[in-house]
Amino acid sequence: MIQPFTAHYLRHTHATNLFYAGYDVLYVQHQLGHSKPETTMNIYTHFVQQKKKTNVSKLDSYLAQNAS
Repeated sequence: MIQPFTAHYLRHTHATNLFYAGYDVLYVQHQLGHSKPETTMNIYTHFVQQKKKTNVSKLDSYLAQNAS
C-alpha cells in the first residue's frame, strides 16, 4: 500500500534539504515562514544539534592548524 502524501511532506523535505546544504536556522525559519527561530529549532532540533557539532569541529580543526 502506498502511504498518503501531503504538501507537509514536501515542506519538511525542503527544510531538511536546506539544513543538509548547510543553511542556518534563521534562513530556514524565513523560508518556512515561522515567526520565531524557536519554532524552527523545536521541529528540526536534530539538524540544529548536528550543525552545532559540525561548527565545533570546524573550530577545533582551525585551532589545531594554527597551534604550531
